[in-house]
Amino acid sequence: LTAYDWSDIEVEAKAAGVTAFCSKPMFMSDLRETLMSALGQNQTDAAQELLPQKNADFKGRRILLVEAVFLVPPMALCLWDGEGRNARAFLWAIALCAATGAALCALGRHSARRGGFGAQTGFVTVALAWAAVSVFGAMPFWLGGAIPHFVDALFETVSGFTTTGASILSDVEVLGRGMLYWRSFTHWLGGMGILVFMLSL
Repeated sequence: LTAYDWSDIEVEAKAAGVTAFCSKPMFMSDLRETLMSALGQNQTDAAQELLPQKNADFKGRRILLVEAVFLVPPMALCLWDGEGRNARAFLWAIALCAATGAALCALGRHSARRGGFGAQTGFVTVALAWAAVSVFGAMPFWLGGAIPHFVDALFETVSGFTTTGASILSDVEVLGRGMLYWRSFTHWLGGMGILVFMLSL
């Protein structure tokens, strides 16, 4: 039996036939620890298997560099089809993404020398990386003029990375092949699990 106000419930519980009592209310952490010890496992050992070590090298700082590489095939397709404006949009997105990614890698190396990433820093980094990947992924749509408003381009990209399937485009067939490739690729990455992908890096 667990309760916050022990004195009010103890009498009623004894009258109902309850014979086993805890000395204090059990919170979720206490309950987990009790169950883990009953199973013969140490809670700290299980947590260390799931969470990165304090001085672990967090390779997820390279996520924007990986995205810059992913932007190259649609740019090549735009060049092949003679879509100069779309190719320039992808080139700008690649340059901005790679420059930001390189800067973050340099900062990450500096942080690794000072003690590395802990679990909390890793979780925050993954959340921020998801937002950054979406912002940089929206740039080709916006810079190429396929989607004139940046918020709409961001919506389209986030929709792809989350595999929501929602779209602001009434007719996606009017987009060039490079833009269609990038739009489809964001859905593929989302289907693969963008968060799992970021955690794996």
